Amino acid sequence: MWRAVFYFLPAMVAYNASKKLDIDPWVGTAVILSLLTPNFIGLSNASSFAETTCEQTSLGTEQCVTQIASLEPLLSAFPILSKIDFWLPLIGRVTFPHSISLQLADYGGQVFVPLLMVPLLALVYRGLKKIIPANVQMVFVPFISFIVIMPLTAFLIGPLSIWIGNGLGGGLAWLNGHAPILFAIIIPIIYPFLVPLGLHWPLNALQLANIASTGSDFIQGPMGAWNFACFGATAGVLFLSIRDRDTDMRQTASGALAAGLFGGISEPSLYGIHLRFKRIYPLMLTGCVVGGLVIGIGGGATTNTFVFTSLLTIPVFSPMAVYGLGIAAAFFTAFLMVVFCDYRTKEQKAEARAKKSLLEDDASAPATAAAPAAAPAAAPVAEAAPEFSDEAKADLTLTSPMAGTTVALSDVADEAFAAGALGPGIAVSPAAGAVVVAPCDGKVSVAFPTGHAYGIKSASGVQVLIHIGMDTVKLEGKGFTPRVAKGDVVKRGDVLAEVDWDVIREAGYDTITPMVVTNKKKFGEITPAAPGPVGITDTVVTVSPKEA
Repeated sequence: MWRAVFYFLPAMVAYNASKKLDIDPWVGTAVILSLLTPNFIGLSNASSFAETTCEQTSLGTEQCVTQIASLEPLLSAFPILSKIDFWLPLIGRVTFPHSISLQLADYGGQVFVPLLMVPLLALVYRGLKKIIPANVQMVFVPFISFIVIMPLTAFLIGPLSIWIGNGLGGGLAWLNGHAPILFAIIIPIIYPFLVPLGLHWPLNALQLANIASTGSDFIQGPMGAWNFACFGATAGVLFLSIRDRDTDMRQTASGALAAGLFGGISEPSLYGIHLRFKRIYPLMLTGCVVGGLVIGIGGGATTNTFVFTSLLTIPVFSPMAVYGLGIAAAFFTAFLMVVFCDYRTKEQKAEARAKKSLLEDDASAPATAAAPAAAPAAAPVAEAAPEFSDEAKADLTLTSPMAGTTVALSDVADEAFAAGALGPGIAVSPAAGAVVVAPCDGKVSVAFPTGHAYGIKSASGVQVLIHIGMDTVKLEGKGFTPRVAKGDVVKRGDVLAEVDWDVIREAGYDTITPMVVTNKKKFGEITPAAPGPVGITDTVVTVSPKEA
């Protein structure tokens, strides 16, 4: 039963790899499934097939070979072939075979097979599409591709993958036996790079093979150091997000940490946090090294059960004290490294602080923004500058921050903006040569030195955030020419910044510019305009006063 989870893993890998290479995924899946059929697997039964012979490998697994067809008629017709007999380095004696041999193996859980097969399948598939007429491609391209690749996989790619897997397993076993401390350090170091690419599955399959053949596995113990270093880094991010009152990151980190500590699942931490912030990996790797070193000095840790390394699975490792001490060292090292060194660059921390100030601005001020017909006794807008007219103080509309084309905020690539976490609003795809202007009369509350983002508190109390492009903080000011500073009073249409859009595009960043209302709780309905072409005088967001 323990094999059921991974048995069809090669078929899933083949499907996804085929999709990645833009070919029919079911062709790659069918090739792998053909190696998992009862008829193919049954060929390894030596008692049922006299042509099949089996022997034990050095790793304790069974290796079987069957004879598919006799070549004796060919040798009789060409006797000179029987005289082929020479020796090659690494290969050994070479003679002409008397039959066609097929090396058999249980391909359930094998990942190297689809990884080696699918690229070759893609070459054949695309080649056939070039020479077969389009009106019959749907039938003949998949069929011929399967006919070509399936026997090639059975006779060459499959055995080669087994050879690679056995070589990897034998190499790791040798390293663990001769340099256990080095082995315990290398395993947790390589996993952070293998997991994002999905290349950790061969090692996981190797762990299953070790348990099946020897009754225990020596890889999972050091691997636990990587997992808990990963979780420790996430815990560090959670600590900083609580300290900084970063709600979005706190939610992300808390969910990822729970999935890791109790489920042994590292992907939420990796994809949700670690791969987003380049500073985390060196900090996390420090925890991997320390945890692996502790386990290596302790003589290693083994298990007779395949598990996801979490708090709940600590008892399956032996010696438990060595393993527990190792993962604790990995966790707290990574945690402290992130806490003291932070996971963000200076620019990212500055942006986070600015967003925080925008979200919390006016938190203690009373909700005003009354409509023009409001009672005279209504409280004035907090901190409204006396130079603003009564008309500006009552104006709850926002014009476009640039000429271009408006798009729905939900279509923005940044999840925080798309999900409305920073507030409702709209986004603008800039026209050629567009400058960024103030969408309202107000006071500049935030102006990044890099020039990529601005916060404005309008005369009517609407807090606006304009973020020029996506991830443009990484440009460190390149392409931006700020025209205002924090504290400046601006009128609708005043230039906030001049932007070289080509610099942003050439750097690989999206130029789409969100504009959101960050203090939405102080108002009623906030209505963005329909997508379409806009100029800087066109209203794109209408804010309604909050009902009493």
